Amino acid sequence: MSHPLERYREVQKSKHGPNWCLFAARLTAGKLVGLFDPDKHMIDFLRSDWAKGKDHLRILYAWAKRKDPRHLAYFNDVVLPAAAFDPSAGVANPVQIYRSAQFKYITNPNTARVLLAMRVPLVTAVDLAGTSGWKGWDHFGVLTKSYTSSDVWFIDPYPDHPGNQGVHRIATLSDPTLKTPSTLEMTADTTTIPPSRTLFGYFQTKQGAPLMRIRG
Repeated sequence: MSHPLERYREVQKSKHGPNWCLFAARLTAGKLVGLFDPDKHMIDFLRSDWAKGKDHLRILYAWAKRKDPRHLAYFNDVVLPAAAFDPSAGVANPVQIYRSAQFKYITNPNTARVLLAMRVPLVTAVDLAGTSGWKGWDHFGVLTKSYTSSDVWFIDPYPDHPGNQGVHRIATLSDPTLKTPSTLEMTADTTTIPPSRTLFGYFQTKQGAPLMRIRG
C-alpha cells in the first residue's frame, strides 16, 4: 500500500515531466502547502497556454537550476506568480489560499530544523552514493513532518525501481535530523540527508511568512 504522500510526489523523467529533480521537488513542496493543484504536473506547466511563446529554456532553468540569483529572481518575479495564481499556467490550485508567494534558500540546518518542526516542507539537497558530489548537491527531494507524530518523511522525485521507496520515514524530531546525516536506500540511490554542504529551500509569502503544509 502506497504512502498518502505519494499523491503529491512529482516524479522526474516520467509522464510527470522532464529529468529535473529540483523542478519536481519544488512542485511537490508547492502542492503540500496548497499553491499547486495536487493532480497537475511539470508537463502541465511546460505545455500550458501561459508558457507558449516564452523562452522555454529560461523557464525550465528557473524551476530547475540550483542557487543562482538570476534564475531564482526570474522564478520569484515571473514563473512562480504565474504557476501559483494564473489558471492559464496549468498547475495553480483551483482554490486560492494565498495572495503572494516566493521561494527562499537557506543553508543553516538549525533554521531548517525549526521550519521543519513548524511543518514547513523543505526542498533539500542530498548526497548520493557513487556520484561526483558537486558541491554536495547531487540530488534534491522534499522533507516534511507528519501531522500526527514527530516523524519526518523524505519524498524522492527519482523514478521508482524494485526494492527502493519514493517516500521514506527518516527520523523523529527528537533525533538530530538535520545535524547528523541519515542514510537511506531511496529510489535515486543510497541517499545521505543532509549533504556535506547543506542547502534547503521553502515557500513563503512576500512578507516572509513561511508556508506550512496543509495536505497529505
